[in-house]
Amino acid sequence: MIRILLPAALALLPASALAQNQPQPVTAHLDIIGEAPAACLMKSPAGASGNNASFDPVSAGTGRIRIDQLASLTDATPLAAAIRVELPVICNAPHRIILRSGNGGLRREGPAVASVAPFRQLLPYRLGIRWGADQTDRSTDDGAPIVIDAGGPRSGDLAVLFTLTSGGAPLVAGNYTDEIVLEVQVAD
Repeated sequence: MIRILLPAALALLPASALAQNQPQPVTAHLDIIGEAPAACLMKSPAGASGNNASFDPVSAGTGRIRIDQLASLTDATPLAAAIRVELPVICNAPHRIILRSGNGGLRREGPAVASVAPFRQLLPYRLGIRWGADQTDRSTDDGAPIVIDAGGPRSGDLAVLFTLTSGGAPLVAGNYTDEIVLEVQVAD
């Protein structure tokens, strides 16, 4: 009779008592984290199109806009020139684009010549940026940089626009240069 009661007694034990003898599963959590740092990248120019101007890549991040004929051979007045240089850019965060002229225009190289009216040695031009739907331009003689603030990530071709109008006071003979600086930076 004891044999019969023992199995019956085990059947009467609560399930929790039996579960204590079973191994409990062990669980762990493994979090996966990573960060994509904010960055802007600019590649060498993808292309250029111009009128009385051409673009020569010099090295990665450096190029030269060459004006084919700066002044008229008959009266030394400036001739029109324009070029659009496109650079592939990608920014994965809000960013700022800054474009500025180093001289405030095309300045004659070498020592200044005493000005004799009506000749000049500094030739302002228009400089601009087209970045997606944003476009802005201004004359280099106002001294202010051109700035575009983009509120989010963007990629595509950033266009730098150079425009020189014809006419005005004649130029003193010589080589005229300027340095255009383009900065693409993650916004603060």
